Amino acid sequence: MRSNAGGPRDLVFETFRDYTDGVATDEIVPEYRTPLLLRLHARAVLTAALLAIDLAGLALATAGVGGPVRFLTGMVTALAVPGWAIVSYLDLRWPSAEIALSVAGSLAIYLLVAQVMVMTRSWTPSAATWAVGMLAAVLLVVRLVRYHRDHPSGQP
Repeated sequence: MRSNAGGPRDLVFETFRDYTDGVATDEIVPEYRTPLLLRLHARAVLTAALLAIDLAGLALATAGVGGPVRFLTGMVTALAVPGWAIVSYLDLRWPSAEIALSVAGSLAIYLLVAQVMVMTRSWTPSAATWAVGMLAAVLLVVRLVRYHRDHPSGQP
């Protein structure tokens, strides 16, 4: 594998074997990868933004405020925050996989919480929102502290 550095993304050439038509041939295929430093900063910024949205949504829910702002914070919280709180620890190579796993994980977490509430006959969505939101906030804060501890000057 060889790399040509340049610009915000590095062009990496991967060699793989192509077995089309039963004949093995070596080909060099370009693949773009985001540099580690840019990925780390993007993860930290996304984590901080989701933490702020989560805390704002919890504050709005506590105050009993309704309207479009609470709806938007609720949707972002439900679709991204709990999943990202877990997926951010995986440090995956592909941002698209991180996003997909975050959304799927968030929906799965809320579905499991709702299923437990139905099975125990204690349907209290506000308590579930608080529990999931606070647990996600704790995980996001720990992730941010670890990121800044491991990379104090932004160096990978």
